[in-house]
Amino acid sequence: MTIKVLLFAFSVLLLAKETLGVIDCETRSFFNCRRPRMPKGMPREISQFRVRCQRTTTYIRCLKEYQDKCGFDSIGFFSSPDVLEAYFNTTSELCEEGTSLNTVAIENLQCFNETLSKTNCRKEARNVSSSYVRRRFEEAEFEPQNTLNLECLEKALSASCIVLSISENCGKDVGYATLDFIRRSKILENVCLDQAARLILDELHNLQLSEDKIQSVTLLLEKPE
Repeated sequence: MTIKVLLFAFSVLLLAKETLGVIDCETRSFFNCRRPRMPKGMPREISQFRVRCQRTTTYIRCLKEYQDKCGFDSIGFFSSPDVLEAYFNTTSELCEEGTSLNTVAIENLQCFNETLSKTNCRKEARNVSSSYVRRRFEEAEFEPQNTLNLECLEKALSASCIVLSISENCGKDVGYATLDFIRRSKILENVCLDQAARLILDELHNLQLSEDKIQSVTLLLEKPE
């Protein structure tokens, strides 16, 4: 709904830029799609939410237009055209008034703010990854090439923390909507390529996680059939 919500909760994964108008393939995408100034944190008012939506969807639409005209290779922000397409479609749905995602986001802005202000999901994720790295280095047969992708691991753990916190404080239906947004927008696929995700899924039970967190990380990283 995370940043959307996950416009906001995942602001670290979000880019918000505005189109200049005419697409020029002779220049890179970041010259065609300019970054506006965005307030920090999650929006507290519906009007703030709508402003962020407008700026974010304008930026993603600009990137799509640039890709269609100039090719995906000139865009460095998304790992594949499929991820860009999914992110644009899901963000557009989130920001379109009357959709289920939009309704959930608007009706729960206060709860999102209260929940995320009381959690430090990135710190929690870093602690888990740091503990994992220490244990691996202590192994007699440690092989660096078999180490998990820590960026992917931390992003997945952060997303899981957000989903579980929202589910606990705002209701399970709202938590499920957050999970659904993250999955369908494919924002984790930007840092979690197939092999990296598979390695993490295989290692989950060795990361000293709760069953709820194992289940949510699995749902976040597994691709739909």
